[in-house]
Amino acid sequence: MFQVLDKFRQPIFVLIAGSILLALAFGIRHSFGIFLIPISEKNQWGREVFAMGLAFQNLMWGIWQPFTGRISDKIGAGVVVCVGSILYCLGLFLMGFLTTKTGFIIASGILGIGISGVTFPIFGAISRSVTPEKRSVSIGIAMSSASLGQFIMLPASLVLLQSFGPTLAFGILSLLTLIMLVLAVPMFEKPIQQTSTQDLSLKEVLTEAFGHKGFWLLCFGFFVCGFHILFIMTHAPAFLIDKGYHHK
Repeated sequence: MFQVLDKFRQPIFVLIAGSILLALAFGIRHSFGIFLIPISEKNQWGREVFAMGLAFQNLMWGIWQPFTGRISDKIGAGVVVCVGSILYCLGLFLMGFLTTKTGFIIASGILGIGISGVTFPIFGAISRSVTPEKRSVSIGIAMSSASLGQFIMLPASLVLLQSFGPTLAFGILSLLTLIMLVLAVPMFEKPIQQTSTQDLSLKEVLTEAFGHKGFWLLCFGFFVCGFHILFIMTHAPAFLIDKGYHHK
């Protein structure tokens, strides 16, 4: 069994599995805007409930990212990806089937925690699997796959929405995310050699980061990026429909 697992730990398998994982994770997440009107109308909510849910989801993603990243650095990304996949699946399912405002927002938060486990820790696993001279190319391929996933999953989610309605569409997407559990196999890394950085506690790591100017500049940059992308992703489809554009 361990020999089979070792074969899947080869860099090429880590890169392929990681790229597909990122394509699914980012692709599904970026399709949520088309569900704003159907979910709001189905549950007789104002659009602010759905928007608040996705905003909370993004915040939970950011809050939990240091923890999932740190765990991945300590024990490898495999366990983190598996737990993240399960939470991703659960959050999607509950977002489609819960009919209370509070329940929807909590489900969105669960999904946000799941996203933190199936996105950036994968980049760490890919980086550790390849030699330094191949690291930039490998990360570039993985990030390109994430963008390709957004291009593919948005129209695919639209087909599901038009064919089955919002509740069942979310259910089908949640089942699709279970593929991530299989793709997590190459992420179970060999015991990671401890370094001086890994010997630090999470508190010490965060304290050092918070005292670094570059860390805050990076955070503010990602905040601006995430805010405007999430805003457009959530509201652009509904805005276009309000202005008379309808998909045929």
